[in-house]
Amino acid sequence: MGCAGDLTSDEVVGTYVLATIDNHQPPLLLDGANGCVNLLVGGRLALLPAPDWSDLALARQEDCTALDGGVTTDTLRYLGRYWMSDGVLTFQTQLSLDDTLRFSGPVWMGRVTLVVRDTLRGLGEHRLAFF
Repeated sequence: MGCAGDLTSDEVVGTYVLATIDNHQPPLLLDGANGCVNLLVGGRLALLPAPDWSDLALARQEDCTALDGGVTTDTLRYLGRYWMSDGVLTFQTQLSLDDTLRFSGPVWMGRVTLVVRDTLRGLGEHRLAFF
């Protein structure tokens, strides 16, 4: 990868793994209400060249063992397109006109950082770094 300001969309194509959430290693507590613990436990960012769809996948875990329940996992998936401008990557979902999300952040030294927020799916604003 070149200097951040010089990067093109083609130069950041690849698959990245979630390394930190708000500058801490996963997992991250999302919610602890009702006796269950909801965690963000991992993720992956696959940036593909246009016209292919790129994919942001975030793994969540719900642990209800304190209530004699089990542990379940699910994945929040976002399909979309991305572009680079002045060292900042913007990932935009393509769900619908009413439900389009944009996540942006810097690309630096092989790391892609996105500020992600999706309150409809229970995800507050977090800074996710992918290596």
